[in-house]
Amino acid sequence: MTVKELIKNFEGEKWVAEKYNVLTHNCQIFAAEIIKILKATRKNEKDKIRMIEKTTLPGCIINALWHNEDLSLTNTLGRIPIFGLCYDLFILNK
Repeated sequence: MTVKELIKNFEGEKWVAEKYNVLTHNCQIFAAEIIKILKATRKNEKDKIRMIEKTTLPGCIINALWHNEDLSLTNTLGRIPIFGLCYDLFILNK
C-alpha cells in the first residue's frame, strides 16, 4: 500500500478539520485506524501478555491489534478475570 492509498482511507467528512472532535477522533483512534487498514500485528508473544499491553497501549490500539492477529493463547488466557493475572505473572517469570 502506498501513502497516497492510505491517505484516501481518511478522505471524507469524518476526518475533515472542521468536523474534528478531540473526544471521538484523537491520535490513538487515528493510530488504531492505521493498524486496521495495514493489518498490522505484533511479532513477539511477550507483547501480547495482557499486563504488558494494558500498561503500554491504549484500549483502541489493543482492540485493533487483537482483531488483526490470529488467536493467541497468551492473550486469550490473560483476558480471563483473576486467572489471567496469575497466568500473566507465570509467563513473565519464565
